[in-house]
Formats: sequence, structure tokens, C-alpha cells
Amino acid sequence: MIFTSPSFLWALGFLAIPIIVHLFQFRRFRKIHFPDVSLLKEVQTKSQVKNRLQHLLILFTRMAFLAFLVMAFAEPIIPSNTDNSKDAPSFVSIYIDNSLSMQNRQEQMHLLSIAKQDAYAIAEAYPPETKFQLITNRFSSEERRFYDRASVTTLIDGVAFSPFYKSLDEVLAFHTNSKSDISGGASIQYLLSDFQTIGMNEALSSDTNTQFRIVNYQGFYEQNISIDSVWINEPIVQTGMELQIFYRATNHGASIQRSVPISLSINKRDIGGVVIDIPANGFRDTSISVVVENTWSNIEGQIEVDDQPIEYDNNMLFSIDVKDEIKVTELYNSGSNRDPLKRLFESEEFDYQSINADQLNSENISSSDLLIINEVQAFNSGIAYLVTENVNRGGNVLFILPENLSKEKQELMEVEYDFDFVKWDTSNLVVNAINTNDVLYREVFENQPKNLNLPSVKAHWRVSGNGLNPILTLFDGSPLLVSKSLGNGKLYFVSAPLSGDATNFHNHALFVPTIANMSFYSGHAKKLAYTIGESKIEIGAGIPERSQLISDDKKNSFYPQRVYDGLLINDQITKPSIYTLKMDTSIFGRFAFNLARTESQVSKTTDDEVMAVFENAGLETALIDTKENMTTTINQAEFGTALWLPFLIIALLFLIFESILIKLFRR
Repeated sequence: MIFTSPSFLWALGFLAIPIIVHLFQFRRFRKIHFPDVSLLKEVQTKSQVKNRLQHLLILFTRMAFLAFLVMAFAEPIIPSNTDNSKDAPSFVSIYIDNSLSMQNRQEQMHLLSIAKQDAYAIAEAYPPETKFQLITNRFSSEERRFYDRASVTTLIDGVAFSPFYKSLDEVLAFHTNSKSDISGGASIQYLLSDFQTIGMNEALSSDTNTQFRIVNYQGFYEQNISIDSVWINEPIVQTGMELQIFYRATNHGASIQRSVPISLSINKRDIGGVVIDIPANGFRDTSISVVVENTWSNIEGQIEVDDQPIEYDNNMLFSIDVKDEIKVTELYNSGSNRDPLKRLFESEEFDYQSINADQLNSENISSSDLLIINEVQAFNSGIAYLVTENVNRGGNVLFILPENLSKEKQELMEVEYDFDFVKWDTSNLVVNAINTNDVLYREVFENQPKNLNLPSVKAHWRVSGNGLNPILTLFDGSPLLVSKSLGNGKLYFVSAPLSGDATNFHNHALFVPTIANMSFYSGHAKKLAYTIGESKIEIGAGIPERSQLISDDKKNSFYPQRVYDGLLINDQITKPSIYTLKMDTSIFGRFAFNLARTESQVSKTTDDEVMAVFENAGLETALIDTKENMTTTINQAEFGTALWLPFLIIALLFLIFESILIKLFRR
């Protein structure tokens, strides 16, 4: 047995007080005169022995009471049998997993609420002078610091659910780095989590001067339904069209879920819903049809399922742009055949501009769904820059190759696009293969085409290169039309100029759907939904530097950083909402943000599985039993079995015994 507060033992000196009282009886005696006292001698002798015994018993009980009372205040303990070879911890770190999986419940309480109660108990179990660190999934700069007990208790009060998920290794590394900021030292780190299996497969690493204490929470619910994704198949959404909105609902449970109601709302109006069955540990893809109304400039919707108790993944917000026009820009030279493109794009459906490449400047070129380089012989670094900028924003670029392309221009294109000009071939050839799986021919052919009258060439460039995807292939195996992915868009190459001396492609029935779909399936169409935690929004040019993102409820607004291919948002969005990008009264886009579905899969990790992960990493770890009082458990594990309460009880028993003796002796 040892004392954790031995300074209180000086109070044992007070044991001298009852001894002094016993030695010097501070009582006055009165003399009584008797005529004959000879018969009282024997009685007197017997009374003195009895009185002395009574006083000794009372003295003993008083001294025992004081002794046990003092020792109780000195906090006696029986030391723990655990390995105490390490230095006493200088710091105590508490990690509270406040990820969304902690919405699971245990006895009608969220796991996060239980974890916060245990965190209070951990702080209470250590001496007041202990320095504490509180870590959550925010990993903020404040969480790198160490605080006293009162301050860390206040921080625990403010812990709420976070949209961010951190792996175990990230949590351990964060604590290690925090210690290095204050010259390190021995520490104990408590990990309060449900230890979802998604984070249990990684190799852990930490400094050997940290001991770990595991608190593993088991939620009651093992069933969860989530809306995981939403998409459309239409490249361009325009008013008046019938739009199919597809979504995926996933059943994260071992039993089939029947008659699950799914609802759709658009622009804050209920559109309708469906009832579906979702297989066990599976998903169901389905869709809801809507007609795009003329008043809709943007479709802001929500797919929702009613599922308890894990609610964060019950709905998915999405935003779809409704386009009035598709932007097409053509660069040409004096010898370019512009008529086929003008006939195609000079309609209400397209915003078409045609610019002479010799008069090109960056101010008259803005973000385009399709940029066409039509037989431009003077290809240069300026045009190359526009091409790169357009595909990085997600646009497509079409090169219609001219016959008279100088060797210098060929080499420039070859370097820029890893694209080789083999030779100019004047053979008469016919297209014999169409890649009907390419996005350009989606919904163009109902069946695999047979015996079609296909385009032909009289002269064309034989080309090759890495990453080329043939779309229209000639009999000799060389392509008439080929694509190449670059940045966030695609490059398309037509290997012959649009003239009767080279090809009849521009007069063929395939020309219109092929070229039009290059603009329809431009990557400029923004994502329907973003995930909170993504660092960038991809958006085209023309966005002012001081444009502001504002949530629908106006509670969150900030100025994202403008970069060449989008907007940097980092971790400034933490709640699901549809955000408006605007400056003054001008609106540049609407973006839907949803919580990540990382922890939608409800899983239970046993204590043995958690301990095995730490033991395999060679980390000193102990498991805390959450069924017992947390403060008592920690005290016994870290400091040993506390004996102050038994000592206090014994002291009170001696006090009661003394009172009983005094009453008996007075009779």
C-alpha cells in the first residue's frame, strides 16, 4: 500500500492530543468526608483498575479514529499490477470520434453522448495539475494544444457531430505531432470510438512513449439505408424535355428491406415518389421522371428516404443547370470550309461564334462547350494554351486537320498532345468500323448498324499516338475520327479537311449527330452533387475573384480561392446545403453539397479485433470496460485500488464505537 497524497500524513501528529488529555485529567475532584473509610479500600482499588481500562479503551478509539481519518485524506492505494516501467504520463490525450457513425444508439442515447460522458470521467480521474488534449475529427489548431481540467471539460461540452472522418493512423499521428510542438514527453491517449471496420485495415504507427487506452462502443442498430448517388443520362438539360433522374439506394443490412418509400422534391416542391424493395447488403438503382418547366433556370432537388436512427445519409441534394444555349467557338483560317459548321450551329439551340485565328486574342475567347480548330494552319502556342484551358475546364476540342500543315506545326502538335503525323495519304478509302459504344453515338443507333453507306476519304492524314480512341475507322485501320482524353475534357481529331477533294464526311448523315454530340457531351456540365470534404469546385472561366459562396440558409458564406480550373473551398463547407456562387446580384452557379457516405455501412468491431490492430503494431494498449464506472476503472488501472473510502468508513466506526463506550461507562 502507498499514499498518493502523503503530505497529509503530518496530521498524524494530532494523535498526541488524546494522549495529553488522557495523561492530564482536566477534571476537578470534590472531597467527601466519611467517618469510617476502611470498608471502602477494597472498592476503591477495584474502581481504579476499571476506570483505567475504560480510559484506555476510549483513548484507543479516539486515536484510531484520528489515524484512519488522516490516512483516508492521504489517499492510500494498492498499486496496479500493470507494467510501470514507463515514465509517469506528462499528458493525457482524449480522442472523441464524432464522425457520423456515432449517431448509432445505445440505450436511447447517441454513442457520441456516451463518449462525451466518458470523456468527462477520464478528465476527473487524473490529478488537477494534469495537462489534457482533446482531439476530434476536426483536427483544428486548437486541438493541438494542451489544457487544464476545467478548460478541457468546456471543450468536451462543445463536441458535436462532424462531417469528417479520420482514420486511426491519422489520429495517432496528430497526437504525436502535437506532442512534438511542446517537446514531447510520456503520454496516455484515450480513443473513444465505435471503430468502424472501414478504418481497421491500415498499419498503425506511433511513438513508443505513448500508451493507449481503448473504449470501444457497440451501437444497437445494425441496419441502415442510404441514398448514395444521383445522376442523369442527358448531356444537356433544356426546358420542355422529359428528364429521367436516376438514384441509388443501398441497404447496409443483412435482411431485405421491403416497400421502402423514396420521395423526390424539386425547387422546394414535392414531385412524387416510388416504393421499392432493396436486397440485403445490396442496392437498387431506379429513377423518377420529371418534365423540365419553362420557368426552371436551375433544378435544385432532393432524393429522400425515411430511415432511423442513422439519418445523415437519408437524403441527397443535387443541382442541375438548365441551359438555354450551348456555346460553340470556331477558329478558322482563310482556306477553311466553314459552311458545314455554320449550317449545324447557327440555330437557337447554340451560341455560336466564329473567329479568324489570325485575329485571335484571349479576350474574345471564353469558356466553350466545344472549341473547333477548323483547318488552322498557323497552329501556335497561343492556340495550344486555349485548348489546354478549355479541356481543363471540362470542355471538348475538335481539330479538323488541314492538308498543308508545316513540319514545324506538326512537331508542335505532336509535343503538345503525344500525337504523331505519320504521312498524308491520298488513297480512296471507306469507313468500315464505327465505335457505337462511344458517347458520341449514345442513342444514335437503336441496333448495331449493318450495310450502312458510310463516309469515305480521298485524302487524309495517317495518324497514331498514345491513348487514342478510334471512333470512325477506315479499311486500312487508320482513323477518320479519333478521340483522346485530356484534362477534364476530350480532344477529337478529324484526319481529313471538310472538302470534297478530301472526304464526304461533312455531307454524310453521321456528321450532324457526331459533331453535335461533341458539344452536348462536353465535360463543362458540372457535377450534380459534391461531397463535403472535396477541396475544389470545377467551374469555367469568367468568374470574378471576389465571388461568394452562400448556403441556402445564409448561415455559411465565404469567398473561395479562384484557381485556373475552379474554386478552392478546402474545409469551409461543413453542412449539407445548396450553395449559390454570386457577386452582388449576379449568380454564376448553384452547387449541391452532401455528407460523405463513408460510414453508411454499419459494422461492429469486437474488442479483440481492435486490440489485435494495436498489438500487431507493437503499441502498448489496454482496454477500458465501459460497463463499470469510468473514473473508478481508470483509477484502478492507472493508479491501483483506492482505499480512502474503506479507511474513512473504519474511522467512522471507531467514532461510533467511542460514543457507545462512553454511554456504557456512564451507567
